[in-house]
Amino acid sequence: MIVLDLRDEAARAPLDAGDTSDLTPEERASALGNWRDRMVSEHVSARVFAGLFDKLLRAGLPSRYLDLARAAMDEERSHAVLCARALTALGGEARAPLPDPLPRVVPHDDADEIEAVLRDALSIGACSETVAVALVGAEREQAATPDLRAAAMVRVRCRQGPATGRVRGPDPGRTGCRRRDRPTSAPCR
Repeated sequence: MIVLDLRDEAARAPLDAGDTSDLTPEERASALGNWRDRMVSEHVSARVFAGLFDKLLRAGLPSRYLDLARAAMDEERSHAVLCARALTALGGEARAPLPDPLPRVVPHDDADEIEAVLRDALSIGACSETVAVALVGAEREQAATPDLRAAAMVRVRCRQGPATGRVRGPDPGRTGCRRRDRPTSAPCR
């Protein structure tokens, strides 16, 4: 079993959760479980964007697309650390087992490199990240203290950055990549 351990990262920049003394044991356990699950989820999301980065490289796309994928990886890791900080602030330990096997980006063997990237940009960058924004918003509403609500709000604002609002599908005409003989999805706008 592989264990994600973000204790050192959480300790470098402790989060003040405010007064949580009025939480019942059940509420505290629920909050700890939620932040631990989110920590793992954010960490795993970084790996998904790494898979997208690999596809962008194979498709020969310009560096601006690689930069966006790399920024999304970094953003997911920073979200994992933020969750670890919230977990620690509530008295938990920023350690948890990782899923086995870790999710990977679907290869899309039935598509050329450009179409595979477009599919992933829509699936990962638009759909999955939009759902994540909604989940984090719900978490914010249910956070135990104003400080934890603020931590969740940081994640909502970050989610509206490179991984979501700025995702653009590549334009094969501008990149020199060949077009397929069948229509593909239009780029996200």
